[in-house]
Amino acid sequence: MFAADGMADLPEAFADAMALLSERLCLHQAALAPLLASILPVLAVVDRERLVAQVLTAFAVQFDGMLERYADQLHPRLSDPARRRLACTVVVHAVRGALNTLTLQDPDALRDPALHEEIASLLVGLAGAR
Repeated sequence: MFAADGMADLPEAFADAMALLSERLCLHQAALAPLLASILPVLAVVDRERLVAQVLTAFAVQFDGMLERYADQLHPRLSDPARRRLACTVVVHAVRGALNTLTLQDPDALRDPALHEEIASLLVGLAGAR
């Protein structure tokens, strides 16, 4: 799965960090798109679900870490750990759905900066950045 390549190189502003995260996620998915499009349909359902669960868990952990890092820039409701976990779940599944759909239907869109901006807007909006 995508790796944040360390948190040290992230911008100070949450919105800028989400823009960078979005770009990295999309480009990572674009690089894997040909492989995913050919392998996922032939994997057994159990194997596919296990793989998806691992990817979702890894992304949720990374995104939660980013929310923690930028806690002072987020909506106060996210100071509640249960609410932050809920926000992570929503984000992870929304982004996964968008990226997987584009992987199969329009993989070239994964390299489009407009898509990166839309996903970043989703991430910032869900976190309720101040």
